[in-house]
Amino acid sequence: MELLGNQFKNAYGLHVVFVRPFHFTGPHHSRRFVIPSITYQLVKIKYYGTEPTIYSGSLDISRDFVDVRDVARGMIQLLNQSEPGEVYNLCCGKSYTFRELTEMLVDIAGVSVDFRFDPGYERSNDIPLLIGDPTKAMNMGWKPMISIEDCLTDLFNEMVLRRRTELKMGMGQDLRL
Repeated sequence: MELLGNQFKNAYGLHVVFVRPFHFTGPHHSRRFVIPSITYQLVKIKYYGTEPTIYSGSLDISRDFVDVRDVARGMIQLLNQSEPGEVYNLCCGKSYTFRELTEMLVDIAGVSVDFRFDPGYERSNDIPLLIGDPTKAMNMGWKPMISIEDCLTDLFNEMVLRRRTELKMGMGQDLRL
């Protein structure tokens, strides 16, 4: 992608900037991803009487997570302030295991749950640890401003509202959103 972007930059003088957002989550994130999926399960447990069990793949995988709103702000800032052809990582430089994030979400939900491994959620090619270096983006003035705790709280609260809206609209079955 960077090769193609640089070709357009050089051939047409376009202002091309390469941004590598690492794992992100936050309000309105699709339930097809692990953290929103777990959040949705917790909403159903807390408010709709679902069995108090979280089904997931491995929770021991570590990722560098940043709030999606910080990613959006970073993309706009870097597009407006950076030199063409530069590459920036949008990340926090710290990793969290899915287990740590799930435990934070369980605390936010205020419920007790069991955890069950579901091979349907397992990805055989998962890298155990993925962490980025945000130094270059931070040198341009960007930094993550939303803590992971606030990010997860906002995701949980938005997921509560999303589920209520779905039910009001007659969408009682689980939607893959």
